Amino acid sequence: GLEILNISNLTGICLVARVSPVTVLESFATIAEGIQDSDTLNVSIHKLANGLMSESSMYFATAESRFSENGFYVDSSDWEPEDSWNPPERDWYKQAVSLSGKTAFTDPYVDEMTSKLCVSLSKAVYVNSELFGVTSLDLILDSFTAVIEALDVSPNTKAFVVNEKGQYLTNPDTNKIMASNYFTDFNIKNTGYSENSYFDGIRKIHSSDGIYYS
Repeated sequence: GLEILNISNLTGICLVARVSPVTVLESFATIAEGIQDSDTLNVSIHKLANGLMSESSMYFATAESRFSENGFYVDSSDWEPEDSWNPPERDWYKQAVSLSGKTAFTDPYVDEMTSKLCVSLSKAVYVNSELFGVTSLDLILDSFTAVIEALDVSPNTKAFVVNEKGQYLTNPDTNKIMASNYFTDFNIKNTGYSENSYFDGIRKIHSSDGIYYS
């Protein structure tokens, strides 16, 4: 069998590791909605990040510049960005703001701190309907791969994580990550589904050439 997991549905995947990253992200956002103190949020972000996979980190940037009196940046890894690093210019920040409180997912990119391929989940935090800031969580794809490989579905099952375009985010063959496409490898045209509708939230079950897909 073949189990395909879409990047926009991370809750079940990461329960295999320790705790859902979406739950961690939303928990911090809830805290920040009620408490806007930088010291308290710094402690909170460190405690919540303890439940994440190794190498994952979480951070929060206020809408107001961190160089201003009321602005700040906190990071569970204690990373200190260069002065030129401006959160509102980053994709994770802009995507979260555009979704007005819903969780956003970036395409994979090279993390500035670790130089590894990662994806970010982010969520805008509002206080009295005003944007207070954005919290984000980085998932290193190396860690993701280890979690997926540890899934014990059945002796003959392979599991991958792909994005909405079908590109592999995890694969035992690391040369295929972000370079090959699930839809092409497994000839989705023969399944009766389309690339646009495959990840519409409804589980797909089909078989082809003796292989069961779910």
